[in-house]
Amino acid sequence: MPVTSDRGPGARAPRRAGVAAAVLALAAAMPAAAAWTTHGPHGGDVTALAVDPTAPAHLYAGTAFDGVFRSRDGGASWEAARAGLENQVVYALAADPLVADVVYAATNDTVFKSVDGGASWQARRSGLTRTGITALAVDPRDSDVVYAGIAGTGGGGVFRSADGGATWTLRETGLPPSVTVRALAVDPSTPAVVWAGTVAHGVYKSVDAGASWTVFATGVGKQTVLALAIDPVTPTTVYAATLGGRGVYKTTNGWAIWAGANVGLGSTRVFALAIDPVTPETLYAGTFGGAVARSIDGAGTWTTFAAGIVGTNVGSLAIDPGTPTRVWAGTPGAGVFRADGGQWEAASVGLDATRIASLVADGGAPAPLVAAIEGGGLAASADGGATWTPANAGLPTTRVAVLARDAATPGRLYAAGGGVFRSDDDGASWTTVAAAFDFGPTALVVDADEPSRLYAGTLLGGVRRSDDGGATWQAKNDGLARTDVLTLVADPTVSGVLYLGLDTGGIAKSVDGGDSWDAAGLVDASVRAIAVDPTDANVVYAGTLFDGVFKSTDGGTSFAPANVGLAGLDVYALAIDSAHPAVVWAATGRDGVFRSADGGATWSPFALGLPPARIATLVLAADVLHAGTRGVWTFAPGCAEPCGVCERCDPLAGCVGAPRLDCRAPLVPDAGALVLVNKARDASDSIGWRWQKGAEIVAAAFGDPLAADAYRLCVFDESGPTARLVLGRMIAPGGRCGRRPCWKGLGRPVGARGFRYSDVKGAAGGITSITLTPGITGKAKVAVRGKGVGLGLMPLPAPVPLRVQLGVAGGACFDARYAPAGVRRNDAAHFRAKSTP
Repeated sequence: MPVTSDRGPGARAPRRAGVAAAVLALAAAMPAAAAWTTHGPHGGDVTALAVDPTAPAHLYAGTAFDGVFRSRDGGASWEAARAGLENQVVYALAADPLVADVVYAATNDTVFKSVDGGASWQARRSGLTRTGITALAVDPRDSDVVYAGIAGTGGGGVFRSADGGATWTLRETGLPPSVTVRALAVDPSTPAVVWAGTVAHGVYKSVDAGASWTVFATGVGKQTVLALAIDPVTPTTVYAATLGGRGVYKTTNGWAIWAGANVGLGSTRVFALAIDPVTPETLYAGTFGGAVARSIDGAGTWTTFAAGIVGTNVGSLAIDPGTPTRVWAGTPGAGVFRADGGQWEAASVGLDATRIASLVADGGAPAPLVAAIEGGGLAASADGGATWTPANAGLPTTRVAVLARDAATPGRLYAAGGGVFRSDDDGASWTTVAAAFDFGPTALVVDADEPSRLYAGTLLGGVRRSDDGGATWQAKNDGLARTDVLTLVADPTVSGVLYLGLDTGGIAKSVDGGDSWDAAGLVDASVRAIAVDPTDANVVYAGTLFDGVFKSTDGGTSFAPANVGLAGLDVYALAIDSAHPAVVWAATGRDGVFRSADGGATWSPFALGLPPARIATLVLAADVLHAGTRGVWTFAPGCAEPCGVCERCDPLAGCVGAPRLDCRAPLVPDAGALVLVNKARDASDSIGWRWQKGAEIVAAAFGDPLAADAYRLCVFDESGPTARLVLGRMIAPGGRCGRRPCWKGLGRPVGARGFRYSDVKGAAGGITSITLTPGITGKAKVAVRGKGVGLGLMPLPAPVPLRVQLGVAGGACFDARYAPAGVRRNDAAHFRAKSTP
């Protein structure tokens, strides 16, 4: 017997009240697999490194905003180790040199201590009367003695604890008022001797465990000293790393004079130092631009030791005390690198603390992605974010702030920041097209109709335009009252139409490719994101600081709040589902992603699994949403239940009505009739549909309903922004209806004059008859009738327009639309209409 695949046969009302209800239901009962997930790119802004001297394979990395990560295998893999330390900026780390698994972390206002290898952290603030903790050191002979350096904004100075951080006392006698202490080192042979590197005041030394300090600046002067290293064999030899272009200084008598030690150093802006504990003549210096320098003669000469680290700063270094040839380097953006006597290799698997500045994708499935990492260059994924590899070949700098894809040229990307660069192979390699671009780019757009034309939004320089593929740039600020551009987008459907989001000036619009600009609403708002409906250029959404989303339906002339469920939140990115333009996504500062299924009228959170961090960018590609935040996160929920007849599963919108686009429509108005009868007794409900006066149809177009081809009857409500299925039935091929076959072929040979389906009991969801009649233009006919409880007729009056389709998979499909102009009657009991074009 024929069967139906409609969910809930006999149900009087449709299963979903619309796309909005489907979205809310999916949010309420989202399966575990529908949560946001990330697989990198691994790395992040590593601010400090520490190795446990008692267990050298135990390594700790402090990060900006993500607390601490730990490795138990020498950096081969990492895991978060921040319970009690969530969302903290870690400025310094220090491992206890005597007791395993004891480590300290410095944050803005507290020293945290872990006694279980980072599994948990406890605040140790008693007595810390000043904030801004920037340096830590543990006495190598007494685990109870810990020093903390304080930033000048918090009052400056040095605090000392004699009880493992439980309590602290200020030790600032002799230090300049409000001095920032950025580096601390304790003499391993005479622990009462402590060294302090300061900002703009050189080096100070204490010989009484910090009770008093004496300036030790002869030679080094008032340099900013970011790192200190003491020779463990000859502690009177001390090294200082300076920031102001003076490189490394060295003293050999522990007191008198510092001398420059920079021969062969390369970059003389030095952020970090590490000294080999076994062979102290070997030192490493982390410098600006990614170069690690190595000396094997006590800083007499240096050689570059940077192969494998892409041009980023090296801000922290650590040496394995058990295997001194193993060195780790921490970078601001690219995470951790490890060298085992040879070149550097990335060592950040599981260290998911990258901050994504920009993200682009193409339309493939899975979509190839390229991400710009703040301070850490580029990463590429060929499998939709499942795996990532560095994408920096040919890039002379990691100062890449924004990316753009040329949609007209496969594989072509542009990057801006510290220059302008082009890739023709999806980021695998880059060439420089402009050696400098020092305007602070905040957005980059490739003109869809003129791919050699690029637009760049800048933080203080307004808009720049290039007409030669990025080689040269001109200011395009005519009419702009402000030049603090936060976002720049192009209308995807109208060439030359651009929108700017300004920091304090709302939105500006250009209709001539940036030659002139006009204010376009929200003049007092800080606009962080703009999205233009790809199907309607008049619909524009704006994401703002503090005020959520606003919507324009007149091309930006006026905006109204579109904030139910989103009011008061910062919105940094927007995305529109081009297949269902009423589905809009908004990314917030710390509250995750929200989705609207009704064109911004209402919003629901879709943040399961996301970190509480600002989301800088949203990209929708291949039915998967990607969010650039601390790493790239992906969301593809699929459908919580099987979709019904005439529906398809949209990974982002759930089960949605799916009208076919290849159906035959009547050639003249009023050629298709639809009658719906809704009685108090459901047994009296009925549907009658007639299609005629179309183009010629031959019998072969009907397929083989006698044995192979199932027909589907679909009725769609098209009164909203997307089609909604209100009745779907499948009529199986062949079958027996009582003593007779359900389907009958008419004419000789069988089917030459069409086919007829007949089932007086309406077993196929109330469908009692179907007639398929071939014919020349204007003479072919299709008719459907149904009745009874099994029909599950939609409530009346009916929404209009309604669309009715009958078709066979891979074959003929017949379609008629019933708009208000064709309606003859529409009340609670009857609907009668003629088809409209």
